[in-house]
Amino acid sequence: MPRPFSRPLLLLSLCAAPLHAQQTATYTSSDEIIANPQRGLQKYSITNASYHTTDNYTNLNATTLAGWRTGADRVSVLFRYFLLDAYLDSAISTRYLANIRLDFARIRTAGLTCLVRFSYSNAESTAPQQPPLSRILEHIAQLAPVLEENKDIIIAHQAGFLGTWGEWYYTNSTEFGTDGTINSTQLIDNMDDRLHLLGLVTRISYVREEHLTYVEGSSYEQRYAVCSSGC
Repeated sequence: MPRPFSRPLLLLSLCAAPLHAQQTATYTSSDEIIANPQRGLQKYSITNASYHTTDNYTNLNATTLAGWRTGADRVSVLFRYFLLDAYLDSAISTRYLANIRLDFARIRTAGLTCLVRFSYSNAESTAPQQPPLSRILEHIAQLAPVLEENKDIIIAHQAGFLGTWGEWYYTNSTEFGTDGTINSTQLIDNMDDRLHLLGLVTRISYVREEHLTYVEGSSYEQRYAVCSSGC
């Protein structure tokens, strides 16, 4: 049934709302460097082998983190790079997951936020640079609750997981294909697996609802947008 008066009534209700007195705020100029939350320069950090072998471990130093936040540079963002090279053939250990939680707790205490990436390789090699898609999906399922718990300090999630440094390029994998060494037909054949992975990363609840996902290469963004609308 048509509602010819719905918009006029809305306008009338807005006009009838009480008007508040205008308030003026006066700010004092400052030459200080301000730690702008979730913006500006970032500090780089990466996990090490002890995350796989040592309980209750983090290589994030609380004093260093606090110094970045309150020191001369006023850095408020940390790039946190989680290396999963020990889990090409297995599930992520409960020890490693616990150490990730410890990382996030230390970052939160220091008053920082972070940009997150996961990768299976930190150096070029002729070996596959990530496990099969089925294993990656298993790992994403394990990581999702940890990320959800700490979404308040995560400002964005880099797609990661695929290729050297998680940059989606050098994969050395017939399943995903390696950009630069395969022809366009092969790349299309591999695109389904790549887009499937990207879709799962962006559908992690904390990413889908409140955060951005970064991916290198505008072609993935374009094709994912098309497929999200219906391939």
